[in-house]
Parts: sequence; C-alpha cells; structure tokens
Amino acid sequence: MVPNLPKNAPEFAVANYELGHYAGKWGTNGTLVPDSIAKELIHGFYACISFVDAQIGKILNELDRLGLRENTLIVLWPDHGLSSG
Repeated sequence: MVPNLPKNAPEFAVANYELGHYAGKWGTNGTLVPDSIAKELIHGFYACISFVDAQIGKILNELDRLGLRENTLIVLWPDHGLSSG
C-alpha cells in the first residue's frame, strides 16, 4: 500500500500488520493484499474510527448538558497495538 517510505520514516511506521492477516483470504499465498482489497479494508477501518469519534462526541455533549464534564475522567482503551507484531 505504501510503495515509498516518507523521508526518515522507520519501516514500522507504514507496516500494516492488520492487513497481513487477510492476505491468504484472496489467494495471495501470504503475500501482500491486493491494493483494491487493501483500500476497501482501510476504508472500513476509517469508517469505524469516524463512528467511534461521533459516539465520543455524543458522550462529551451529554456530559456538557448535564454539567458533569469537569468532574468526569474519560479513558479510551484500545484492544491491541498493531506495531507490536
């Protein structure tokens, strides 16, 4: 998906471990996911982020409406880190 690294960027910055798990599903024998499929998967990932962002906005708005935002701690906890692979 990223043919050339940006200047001074480490390789892991553009490594997509998540897409690597899908490679065999399209008969690519463990090689890269085809760009067309990768774009579709990334589109879904970005859609998920956008949805979660909207939900967090609703929570913040409701806390503001109730006057509870100043006394509320919000913690976002991801399920894993992709760069650990």
